[in-house]
Parts: sequence; structure tokens; C-alpha cells
Amino acid sequence: FEDLYIHNEIKCTLDKILANLESVRENQWTIYNAICEGNAISARLVEITTHIASSTDQIAESSAIAAYCSQQSANELNQIKWIELYNMR
Repeated sequence: FEDLYIHNEIKCTLDKILANLESVRENQWTIYNAICEGNAISARLVEITTHIASSTDQIAESSAIAAYCSQQSANELNQIKWIELYNMR
């Protein structure tokens, strides 16, 4: 009797373990998929951030060129003003 009881207890325990192992396997698959998705999103964010940094560098360079051109235009206008004043005399 006692052997049969122990055998049934072991079998019930093993059945529970097998059922839980399947649940663990499914959870691991879900976690794996979530990690893969997170890695893909992170890679895309790095790509976008790199593109933004590159664009920012280009904007800074363009702004510097525009500032230089504005300064040169102001200098030329000032020279034109003096030339016109000189010609009026």
C-alpha cells in the first residue's frame, strides 16, 4: 500500500513538473521574442540618432556658411554706402 501511495505521489509530482516545464518553455519563448524585438528597436534608435547627429553637423556647417555670407554682405553694403557718399561730393 505504502509503495503504491509513494508511486502515485511521485507520478503526480512528475506530472506537475512536466506541466510547469511547458509553461516555462512558453514563457522563455515569449521573453526571447521580446528581447529580439527590443534589440531591433534599439538598433533602429541608434541608426536614427546617428542620422540626426549627422544632420545636426550639416546644419551647423550651413549656419556657419550663412553667417559668413551675411557678414560679407554687410561689409559690401557698407563699402557701397561709402562709395555713394564719396560720389555725392
